[in-house]
Amino acid sequence: MAEAVVNLLIEQLGPLLIEEATTLLSVRVEIEGIKTELERMLAFLRDADERSEHEEGVKAWVKQVRDLAHDTEDVLDDFFYTLSPNLHYSGFCYSFVWQCAHFVHSMKARHRISSRAREIKSKVSNIAEMRARYQLSNSFNQGSTSQMKRTWHDPRGNSLLLEDSEVVGLGEAKERLVGWLVESRKRVSVISVFGAGGLGKTTLVKKVCDNKKIKDWFQCFAWITVSQTFRIEDLLRRILVQFYESEDLMQNKKLVPFKLVESMDEAKLKETLKEYLQKKRYLIIFDDVWSSDAWVAIRYALPDSECGSRVMVTTRYRDIANYCIESHGYAYEPSTLNWGDAWTLFCRKAFKSTIDNACPAELFDLSQKILKRCEGLPLAVVAIAGLLSTKENTVVEWSKAYKSLGSQLEKNPFLNDLKMILSLSYNDLPYRLKSCFLVFGAFPEDYSIKRTRLIRLWIAERFVQREDEMSEEEVGEGYLDELIKRSLIQVTERDCDGRVRSCRVHDILREFILLKAKEQNFCTIFTDNMAPLLAFDKIRRISIHNDNCSNVLQNMDHKNHMRSMFLFGKNQQSTLGLITSKKKKSFSSAFRYLKVLDFDYMPMTSFPTQLLFLRYLRLRSSNSSIEIKRLPRSIGLLKNLETLDLKGTGIYELPMEILKLKNLRNLLLGYSVIEKYEFVSLRFTQGVKVPAGIRNLVALQKLAYVDAKQDGGMVVRELEMLTNMRRLGLVNLRIEDGKDLCASIQKMKHLESLFVTSVNVHKPKLWDMDLVDLHTIWTPLPLLDLQYASTPPRLLQRLYLHGRLEKLPDWILSLRNLVRVHLMGSKLVDESYKGLGALPNLATLKLTDAYDGEFLCFEAGGFPKLQSLHLHRMGQLKTIVVEEGSMPCLREFETMFCMQLFLPIPGIEHLHHLNKFHFNSII
Repeated sequence: MAEAVVNLLIEQLGPLLIEEATTLLSVRVEIEGIKTELERMLAFLRDADERSEHEEGVKAWVKQVRDLAHDTEDVLDDFFYTLSPNLHYSGFCYSFVWQCAHFVHSMKARHRISSRAREIKSKVSNIAEMRARYQLSNSFNQGSTSQMKRTWHDPRGNSLLLEDSEVVGLGEAKERLVGWLVESRKRVSVISVFGAGGLGKTTLVKKVCDNKKIKDWFQCFAWITVSQTFRIEDLLRRILVQFYESEDLMQNKKLVPFKLVESMDEAKLKETLKEYLQKKRYLIIFDDVWSSDAWVAIRYALPDSECGSRVMVTTRYRDIANYCIESHGYAYEPSTLNWGDAWTLFCRKAFKSTIDNACPAELFDLSQKILKRCEGLPLAVVAIAGLLSTKENTVVEWSKAYKSLGSQLEKNPFLNDLKMILSLSYNDLPYRLKSCFLVFGAFPEDYSIKRTRLIRLWIAERFVQREDEMSEEEVGEGYLDELIKRSLIQVTERDCDGRVRSCRVHDILREFILLKAKEQNFCTIFTDNMAPLLAFDKIRRISIHNDNCSNVLQNMDHKNHMRSMFLFGKNQQSTLGLITSKKKKSFSSAFRYLKVLDFDYMPMTSFPTQLLFLRYLRLRSSNSSIEIKRLPRSIGLLKNLETLDLKGTGIYELPMEILKLKNLRNLLLGYSVIEKYEFVSLRFTQGVKVPAGIRNLVALQKLAYVDAKQDGGMVVRELEMLTNMRRLGLVNLRIEDGKDLCASIQKMKHLESLFVTSVNVHKPKLWDMDLVDLHTIWTPLPLLDLQYASTPPRLLQRLYLHGRLEKLPDWILSLRNLVRVHLMGSKLVDESYKGLGALPNLATLKLTDAYDGEFLCFEAGGFPKLQSLHLHRMGQLKTIVVEEGSMPCLREFETMFCMQLFLPIPGIEHLHHLNKFHFNSII
C-alpha cells in the first residue's frame, strides 16, 4: 500500500511543480528532490509491500516510506493553506491591513515550511539508503520475488485430499460440471470455474475429477496448479510428466524420457505435447489461473482431434474465465453455501468433540451470529469454526472470539490460511485498485453503496486517473467492474441494462479490509466500543459508526491532519459546527485539510466554509425542522469543491456565490414535501432555485433537481453552455420554455439521463401510498412541448418525461441507446407509443397515465430487448394484446390501477421468459 501512497503523491507533485512554480519559490527545490527520491524508491515498493506481511524489518521500512509521503503531503497542504487568498475578506481598509499582515505571515510560513521540506528530504535519503539492507528487488525489472520466497503453506493443496465426508453442498454443481465434461460435443472445449478466493473452486473441480464416470471417460489426465508466478516451460513440462507417469514408461518405447523433457525449450515442449495428445480424449485442469498469459501460451499446444477432450480452468477473475472459454465452452460461478450446508460444515469443524457434532444449546444463538458473518464462504466457515474448536465451549469465550474477529484475523495462526488466501487477491491488485478497494472499509457492515457515490469518492481522493478520452467517471466505472470481475465486490442491485447500481463487500473481506486499513493507516473506524481517539496517531481518514460523534471529534488534535471523514449515525446536530469551530485552535487545524466529507442523516444546522481543500461534500438530513434552508454566501470559499450533494436537505435556493465554484462537477439538489390526504400521504420532489449565471459552471456534469420556471425560464436558456452535462433534472418546465430546452440538450453531446416535469407536477411514489382512488387527488398535468430537438444527444440512455404530450416527440425514436423510458401523465391519444418498440436497447418501459386509448397492442418484432413493462393508471384501457414475437425478453409485467382492463391478456402465453406478472386494479 505504500506503493499506492507514493504513486499518488508523485502524480500530484508533477503538475504542482509546473503550475505552482511561482508560488513555491524556494520550497520548489526541496520538493523536486523529494519527488526524485520517491520515484527511485517506487520500483522497489511492490516487492516491499508484499514482503512486509511476513518480514518485520521490511514492514518497518514500508511504514517509514508511507509516513514520509504523508508528511510531504502535509507540508504542501500547509503551504497552500497558509498562503491561500481565500481567507481574505472584503472592504478596502480591512483588505489593506489584511494584505500587510498576510505578507509578514506568508514570509514566516515560507521559512517554516522550507525548513520542514529540507528535513523530509534528508529523511528520504536516509530511508533510500536502508533499502539495500533488506535486499529489495526492482519489481519493474525482475518481478515480485516475495511469492517465490514465501514460506507460507498454501491450504489449497489440502483441497485435493479432502474426503467426501468433509465436503458439503457440492451435489448440484458437481452434476452440472460432470454433464458438461461428458456431453456429446466432439470439439475440445473449456470449462471455467470462477469466483472469490475461499469459495471452494479447487475442491469442487477435484471432486468432479474423482467421479468414476469422468475417470472412465477420459484416456489421459493432468492437474496443473498455475498460481501467480509461473514459467510456460515449467507448465508444459509438468503436463508431459504427469501424462508419462500415468503409463508404463519402460514398456512404451514411443514415450520421451524424462531427462529429455527437462532439456526441451518451449517450442519443442509444445510440439511434443501436441503430438502426444493427438487422437486422445484428454482432460487437463489448470488450477488457480491469475492471468490470461498461461492460456494464451498453451492453448495451441492442445490439439483438437474431435475426440471430446476437455480443459478446466479455475480462476478468481470473471474476465479470465470468459476469455478462456472462447466461443465453445462454459463459465460457471459456484454459489456460496446455503444456510443448511454452512451450518452442517460449521458444526463438524467447531464441535468435533461433541456427539454427532451437535451444537450446545447455550452456544446456538452465538453460533448463528458467527456463521452469518461467514456468509456461506466455505473457507471462512472452516477457518473460523476451526478457531472456535480451540476455545472452551462457553458463552464468555465465544463472545470474545465473535467480538474480536478482526484482531483474530491479524494474529491468530488458526486464521492465517484465510488471511493469506485473501491477501493473494489483494496483493495482485494494481496500486490504484488497492486504494479504491480499501474505501469499502469506511462503510458499516452490510452497507450497500451506490455506484455513483462510490466513484465520486474515488475521484475526490484522486484514486482515479483519466485515460485517453474517457472521463474520470467512466474510468471509475472500469475500476469498479475490475473489482467485481476479480470477485472482490458483490453486486447488490443492477439497473435494467445490467449496469451496477449498488454493491458491497463480503463481511469477512470487510474484516480483511479493516485489518489492512489499520496496518497502513488508511482509515480509522470508530464504533461505540472503540478506544479513545488519543490512542491513535496521525489519522488520515476517519469513519464514525455511532450516534454521538462529538466525543470522538473533540479529542482531535493538530497531529491528525485528516483528509476524509465519514459519519454514519443520527443525532449529530453539532458535528459541522465542531469541524469549523475556531474556539480550539488545535482542534480546527486537525480538519483544515479535509477533502472529503460524507455524512449520513445529519441535520444541517451549520455549513463548512473554512475547508478550502474540500472536493466532496455529501450531506443527508434526518430532521427537517432544524435544518438551514439556504446555503451561506461563504460557500464561495470552497473553490476546490467538485461534488455538492444536498439531496433531501432543506435547501431550496442557492446563493450567487455558488457561481464561484468553477470546479463543480456534480450539483445534486432537491428536497421532499409531504402532502397528506384523507387516506394517503404523498411525497413530492421539489426543485431548487439557482442564480442567474449558472452557465458559467462549465465543468458541471450532473445537475438535478432544478426549478426551471424561475426568472422566466432563465435557467433553461443558460443550460446550452453546459456542454459537459451527463445527467440533467428539471422540474416545473413551462410550455414556452420547451423550445429552449431542446436547443440546450442538442449541445449536450455526453448527456446520458434527462428528467423533465411540467409546471406544478407532483410525482408520487406508489410504495408510499394506500390503495385509494388516485383520480381524486391527481389533476391533469400541464403540457410539455418538446418537439424541437432535430439532433438529440445520441448517448441518452434514460428519459423521464412527466407532463402531458400532444404526441411523442419524434427525436425520441432516434435514440438507439435508450434503455429506460418513463412517461407520466402524457395522455397520448394516438398510437405513437408503438414507435418505442423499434428502440433496439430499451429494457424498461413505464407508462403512468400516459395513454388514453382503450386498446394497446404490442406488435410482433417490437421491443426486442424489453425486460420490464409497467402500466399504471390507464383509466380508459380495456384491452392489451401481445402478438407472437413481441417482447421476447420480457421478465416482469406489471399493471396497476387500470380499472377497466380485461383479463386474461391475449397473447401473454408468447412471453416465454416472463417470471413476474402483477395485476392490481383495486381502488
